[in-house]
Amino acid sequence: MRTVGPCLLISLACAGSVHAQAEGYRILFPDSTTIAEENQRAIFEQLDYSVSADGTALEAPDCGPIFGQVQEADLNDDGVVEVFVLAGNTCTSGMAGSSITLFIQDAEGRYGPHLGFPAGGWTRLETSNAGFADLAIGGPGFCEAVYRWDGSTYQHDHNQETAPGGCDEIG
Repeated sequence: MRTVGPCLLISLACAGSVHAQAEGYRILFPDSTTIAEENQRAIFEQLDYSVSADGTALEAPDCGPIFGQVQEADLNDDGVVEVFVLAGNTCTSGMAGSSITLFIQDAEGRYGPHLGFPAGGWTRLETSNAGFADLAIGGPGFCEAVYRWDGSTYQHDHNQETAPGGCDEIG
């Protein structure tokens, strides 16, 4: 199990059935995805979301249904897409309303999680480091966190204002 946000702690015990849990990736991933089904399953399993009893939605214990969205991007221009999962609600992710997890494929072909905190969205920036694009991570307010690849994961690099004074209260 893994915690993403203040109360998103999910286990198979929360699923309506093991079969419904095994098919949860179908709820998360759009039909248009380029990600192979085995990788969709692996990514879904790492998120630890549960499937609602009726099998139609994802949910978090004690937090109810969650919004979930997958976006693909090739952040290092190697022809292999990275996978952003933006999912949650205000219970799991506070005022951001969702949390962001980025899955990057390793040398063995397995997708591993990066980031994993409340965020409202992301933007690919023109700058980069060690072959990966820098990312601006947005949330409520007028200050975005810029994350930079350090060779093995994304780390917070600096904050940037989206409006004058937007980062004044950020330490």
